[in-house]
Amino acid sequence: MRRAAAVWAGKATATASRVTRRGGGATLPGDVARWVYRPVLSELAAQVRRGTVLVTGTNGKTTTSRLVSLLLSEPGRPVLANRTGANLIYGLTAAAVAAADLRGGLDRDWAVLEVDEATLPLAVEESAPRAVLVGNLFRDQLDRYGELEKIARTIQRARTSPSGVRTRPGWRSSAGVRSWIVAPARSAA
Repeated sequence: MRRAAAVWAGKATATASRVTRRGGGATLPGDVARWVYRPVLSELAAQVRRGTVLVTGTNGKTTTSRLVSLLLSEPGRPVLANRTGANLIYGLTAAAVAAADLRGGLDRDWAVLEVDEATLPLAVEESAPRAVLVGNLFRDQLDRYGELEKIARTIQRARTSPSGVRTRPGWRSSAGVRSWIVAPARSAA
């Protein structure tokens, strides 16, 4: 019931944002939906049948996300994605709310979400992803996060999230961060 109310509120906010030309409805709907019912993203993500793929890194997130979405898409079965580039937790929530029906149901086989590096730990916790793809880490984010090593620590912290995930290391980036494959505690089809 509360999930449906959050979805309604998010969809109404998106419509109002677009109608009043005060934005594209890419993040504020997620903010409102989370205010109405904080676990809305977790509950919507749990309905994605085959799993969620998170894509992060300082460069290449959008391209990688779109390629993975294309690879996972099937005719008549759209992939949930945050194609607007809103990659903080509110943008992820807004994308899920936009794809949900008015009863709070989400009919998707896959979700592929581009995630800001600093948001990754919360995104892992809330979406219980099937896979996390970590791209390159470059020093171009120093204006936002201070140092590359801080970004690397944030990404590593996501690996140890209490969301019940198992990890296997992948390749090591130039900053010493390993990518990893994530298997959720719940069984994935």
